[in-house]
Amino acid sequence: MLSFILFAGIYFGVSKKLNLNTFSARSQDEILILNADYFSDKVNEYRRASIDYPLKNVLINKYTVTLLEFSKKYMSWISSDFLFWKGDARGMYTFEDHGLIYVLDLLFIVIGIYGISNYKKLIPLLITLFIVSSIPPALSLHGDSFFYRGFLLIPALIILISLGLTYMYKNLKKNYKSIITISVFLIYFSLFVNFLIFYFFRYPVKQQDNNFLNGRIVASYLARNNLNQKVVVVTTSPYSIFNEYLFYSNKILETEKLLSKEKDSYFVGNIIIIKNCPITSLEGTYMFDSKVNCNFNGKNYVVIQNQSDSGVVFRIYNDKLCEESNLTTYRRNHLVSDYNIEKMNNDDFCTRWIQNGKTN
Repeated sequence: MLSFILFAGIYFGVSKKLNLNTFSARSQDEILILNADYFSDKVNEYRRASIDYPLKNVLINKYTVTLLEFSKKYMSWISSDFLFWKGDARGMYTFEDHGLIYVLDLLFIVIGIYGISNYKKLIPLLITLFIVSSIPPALSLHGDSFFYRGFLLIPALIILISLGLTYMYKNLKKNYKSIITISVFLIYFSLFVNFLIFYFFRYPVKQQDNNFLNGRIVASYLARNNLNQKVVVVTTSPYSIFNEYLFYSNKILETEKLLSKEKDSYFVGNIIIIKNCPITSLEGTYMFDSKVNCNFNGKNYVVIQNQSDSGVVFRIYNDKLCEESNLTTYRRNHLVSDYNIEKMNNDDFCTRWIQNGKTN
């Protein structure tokens, strides 16, 4: 443990001093204790939100605020939401309706802690894993995310749960051992099946933004535009939409040079992806992100909806691709085959992913 801390300290110190590697380049923006501006703002915020007292400026300083912020992040994994109900706090990695472990695991964690004295050789390993696993998330400025940065927490919990199961099994009376073992197995099996149902059938709809589904639909719509008609996409994230279009339409290699810098506008063939509201005309198709506020006089439009709540994600004016398709107002059923988006013919794509805009 001490050797790890020493090695990490030397590495961070030398990297910061030399200013030659990725760590040094990203440290100011991503590492909590190295971002001076972040703590200056925090100190000012704490002082402004406090009644004056003699030692206010002494007690509220960068060091105390650093310790407070680090401690809050370091201990934030001890949360029922994270462990049992929602998973990671960061939207990109959250499950929303399922935690990192099962509720039943809590029982065996308690039993494992109680019986760990029988496995003394594992105590240093577990302590090290729990201490070290929370350091990367605590040092990060990008939210309280443990799913990847704190991945060592997962084996630590698995070991502790396994110790609890082993201790329980060894100490059960013979009369109850079989029935309790079978009961625990059946409960875990049902929990596992429930997770599979959630992950494969609810998660793709519930957390569609985490899997870039909306961008994939937009990309497919653009890739299907074979009418040589101008298509203008207005979005708050042109760089993301542009990259998703290139990726899902297999055009990455053709336009590799365009990926080097993030810009406010991109032009690929007859497709224009921009951030600012354009001077519109009657020519061409216009796709407006729901987050942008642009005035457009078109009355007839179709929409790309959020699959979980039917909210509008994109409005499409002067649509030509789906004008012959029988579009519905809302998406009612979700089929596994619907998610093979790139393989669909145009009519199937339109009827399953594009809705008319009469009530939107």
